[in-house]
Amino acid sequence: MDPVSAAVAAVGFAASLATLVGLVTESSRVLHNLWDKVRDTPKDVERLLDIVRVTESLVKEIAGLIPEGSGDVPAMLQEIWNARAGLMLVDMRGLGQVVLELQNSIESETISRKHIRTSIRKFFKDDKILSYERKLSKHIETFTLVLSMLSA
Repeated sequence: MDPVSAAVAAVGFAASLATLVGLVTESSRVLHNLWDKVRDTPKDVERLLDIVRVTESLVKEIAGLIPEGSGDVPAMLQEIWNARAGLMLVDMRGLGQVVLELQNSIESETISRKHIRTSIRKFFKDDKILSYERKLSKHIETFTLVLSMLSA
C-alpha cells in the first residue's frame, strides 16, 4: 500500500474506532446509571451492562494501542476492520437507541420502583435485547482478534 493510501486507511480506522468508543461509552454510562438508580433491577440489566463494559474495555484498549494519525495499521488488521466496522457502528448506534428508550421509559420522578422494575422486565423480554447481546458477543470476538493482532 502506498503511503497516501495507508494514511487514508489509518484515518478511517481511527475515526471509526473513535466513534465506537463514544457509542459504547455512552451506552455503558446510561446502563450503569440505570442499574445504579434501581439496584434491584433484573439480572438482564446487569448481564447487558457486563457485555457492554467488556466491549467498552476492548475498544478503549485498541484505541490506546493505535497512535492518533498513525499509518502503522497492519494491512490484514485494516481488512478485518473495514469488513466489520460498518456493522459494528450500526449495532452500537442501535443499542444506544434501545438503551435510551429504556432510560426514557423510566425517567419520570413520579414512577414507582415497582413500575420501573416492571418496565425493565417487559423491556428485556423483547427479542431486540437478546439480539444485541448476541451481536455484541460477536463484536467482542472481533475486538479480541484485533487486540491480539495489535499486541503481537
